[in-house]
Amino acid sequence: MQAAAQAIAQPLLVVRIGTEVQAKEAFATVAERKVGAIFYAARVYFQVIREHLVTLAARYRIPALYEWREFVTAGGLISYGTDRNEFGREAGKYAGRILKGEKPADLPVVQSSRFRPSGRFCCSRRRMFPSGR
Repeated sequence: MQAAAQAIAQPLLVVRIGTEVQAKEAFATVAERKVGAIFYAARVYFQVIREHLVTLAARYRIPALYEWREFVTAGGLISYGTDRNEFGREAGKYAGRILKGEKPADLPVVQSSRFRPSGRFCCSRRRMFPSGR
């Protein structure tokens, strides 16, 4: 990600979040530095505290891109990530093949081919900029 940011001459601020308190502190830092947007890396913990993260993004009026659609259903702005249903189906196929006797080392590596955008475009401007900016 750092290389991509440098390629387009954009600064990149990386913050680490392991608790809800750290999330609040991270958002305060991001707002203080006037960061234009947030992208969340895929972490299970973010799924656990998604309502908190979505609330902080709205409170600080920082556009956020999430990897999982569940963030958008919780009120987040936009997500773009793999189709988790497809991932589950592929995992089931692998498990079936292993249970039928195939060796895991002999199975091919499969990369997701479906990415699903999801967003709250109808209300994003009003939510991020309630004063009408």
